[in-house]
Amino acid sequence: MRYRYFFAPLGILALLAFLVLTPRAARAQTALPVSSYTLLAIGGTYTELATTPVTRSLGSADDGAYNGLPLNFTFVFRGQSYTSVSASTNGWLTFGQDIANPGFANNLATGGNGLRPLVAPLWADLSLALGNFYYATTGTPPYRVFTAEWRQVKWSFNAPTPVISFQVQLFETTNRVQLVYRQETGAVNTVAGAGASIGLAGPDGDFLSLNSTGPAPAASYSTSTNDLVAKPATGQTYAFNPPARSNLAFAARLQESDAGTYQEVAGAPATRSAGFADDGLYNGLPLGFPFVLRGQAYTTVSASTNGWLTFGQNIASTGTGITDNLSSTIGAPRPLLAPLWDDLDLTGGGFYYATTGTAPNRVFTAEWRNARWEYNAAAAAISFQVRLFESSGRIWFVYRPEAGSVRNGSASIGLSDTDGYFLSLNGTGPAPTASSTTATDNLNTKPALNQIYAFAPEGTPSGPLPVELTAFTATVAGPAAVRLAWSTASEKDSHAFGVERSLDGRTFAVLSMVAAAGSSNTTRRYQWVDAQLPASAALLYYRLQQVDTDGTVSYSPVRAVARSSPSALVLFPNPTRWMATLTGAPPPGRQYTSMIPWATRC
Repeated sequence: MRYRYFFAPLGILALLAFLVLTPRAARAQTALPVSSYTLLAIGGTYTELATTPVTRSLGSADDGAYNGLPLNFTFVFRGQSYTSVSASTNGWLTFGQDIANPGFANNLATGGNGLRPLVAPLWADLSLALGNFYYATTGTPPYRVFTAEWRQVKWSFNAPTPVISFQVQLFETTNRVQLVYRQETGAVNTVAGAGASIGLAGPDGDFLSLNSTGPAPAASYSTSTNDLVAKPATGQTYAFNPPARSNLAFAARLQESDAGTYQEVAGAPATRSAGFADDGLYNGLPLGFPFVLRGQAYTTVSASTNGWLTFGQNIASTGTGITDNLSSTIGAPRPLLAPLWDDLDLTGGGFYYATTGTAPNRVFTAEWRNARWEYNAAAAAISFQVRLFESSGRIWFVYRPEAGSVRNGSASIGLSDTDGYFLSLNGTGPAPTASSTTATDNLNTKPALNQIYAFAPEGTPSGPLPVELTAFTATVAGPAAVRLAWSTASEKDSHAFGVERSLDGRTFAVLSMVAAAGSSNTTRRYQWVDAQLPASAALLYYRLQQVDTDGTVSYSPVRAVARSSPSALVLFPNPTRWMATLTGAPPPGRQYTSMIPWATRC
C-alpha cells in the first residue's frame, strides 16, 4: 500500500497522534529482536522437495544433526547475515554454526544449548527413524528460496508411525521465514516428550512463540508455549516477516497547558569523551533497550555538543559535524538526529542523559541544557532534548527557551540516514513542515517553551508499493456487526487482504483473508462484515494486512469503531496512536463548554 508523509500541527484541542506500527533487517551493530517480526497465518500448499535425503553429520535419526547446509544466498535474520544453517532432527535449525547437541528439550525462552538464534517449525523430542531430512535452494536471484524439510516425522520419538512433515522456507531479499506443514496418518504420541514449541528465538533471550497450531495462533514475546500436541492442518503456513525499512511521519504540537512537559534529566551532567564545552562529544551512551530507527536496531548513541547525536558508533573527533547539513551523508556520522544542529557551546550548561520507565515502555532522554547559540554567544539561549520511545519507535524533540539571545544562528532540525533519506524542518514555530527534498540550514528563532517535534515510523516500506489504497472505513452495521469497506486505485501482484481486529489498538488478530485482484489498473472495491463481535467490547479497532504474492506484508491505518453512541461523552481510542474521537451527547437542554488539555503520557 502506498502512503505519503503526513504532517499535522497538534495543539491543545487537536487530538492527533500517530499510528505507530512495530518497526521491524537491522544493522550488524545490534540485532533486531525477533519480537519485532510480524506473524501471518494463512492456508497454503505443501510441496515435497525433489532431492535426495541428506546424510547426518552426527547422532542418530532420533537425536541427530545436519551441519553446514549452504543457503546459496545471503539471508538476514535479526539483522545479521548468514550463508548457512544447521538442522536438528528435533525440529529446529540454527544459523551460521554447527550443532553439537541436537537439543530435544524445547523452550524458546531459555533453550537452545547455546545455538540460538534458531527457527523452530516443530521443536520437540522427535525422530526421523521412518523418514528423512531434505534441503534445496530454488528460484533465481534475487528471489531464491531455501527450503529445509523434515519428512515423515515421528512425534514424539517413540510414536509407532509417521505423524507429520514440515518445512522451513527462507526467502531471499524479503528475509521472510515461513513454516509449512503436512499431516501424516499417525497420531501424536503424548506419552513422553511430545509437547512442542513453534516460533523464533534470538541469542539475547528474545523470542516469538505461537500459542497454538490452529489457523490463527497468537505470537507472544513474553510467554513460551512448550506443550503443543495438535497437528497443524495440511498446508497450514506460518510466515514471520521482519520489519521493513520504513520512512518516518512528522507532526508538531505545543504543550500549551502543561508546564511540566520539559522535564530536566535528573542527576549530574555526563563527562565528555573528548573535546570541550564548545566542540565536545559523548561516546557510547547506553540506551538501556534496543531502539529501532527505520528498521535498524541500536543500543547506544553518541552525542555532540553541537546539537546532534548518532546511533551505534562513536564520533571520531571533536571537529566532526560542526557545520550542519541534513541532506548530505558526509560531515557527521549517519544515522543522525538533529534537535538543534549548529555551532553551539555548553559553557555554563551541560549534557545529560537517562533511561526511565519499565520495559517495554522505557524512554531514553538526551538533554543539552543551557546551550549558547552560537559558540561565542554571551549567555545560554536554549535547552532541548531528544526522547526515544522503546515500544513505539517514536522520536521527540522538546524545547525550553532560555534568557540569552541567539547570535548568528544557522541551525538545522530533523534527521538524516545513511541511505540519503532525511527530514528537515523549515521553521521553529508551532506548525513547520518536514521536507525530504529540501534541507533548511538557517534556522535562528527559538522554539517555544514545551514545543514538541515528533517523528514516528510511518509503518510502510520506503519506495513504491504494489497496492495503492484509496479508502478504508469501518462503520457500525447494526447492534452486532461492523462493516469494513476499502478500495484500491491500482494493484500489482496482490494476493490477499487480511482483516484484523484489536480490543486495545495494539494487539491485532486476523479475522479473515479476502482475495485481492492480483494486478489491476482500475478501481477495485472490497467489503467484509464482522458479525461475531466480542460481547463486552464497546470499542473495536480494525486494520488491513495487505499480502503480496511474494509474501511481503504491509498494513493500513487503524480505524476505531464505537459500537453504540453512549449518553456520556466518550473519548476513543484512549490512549491514542493516531486520532482521538469524542462521542456522545449531553442530556437535552444542557450545554457544556470544556477545555481539553493534551495528555502528557507517551
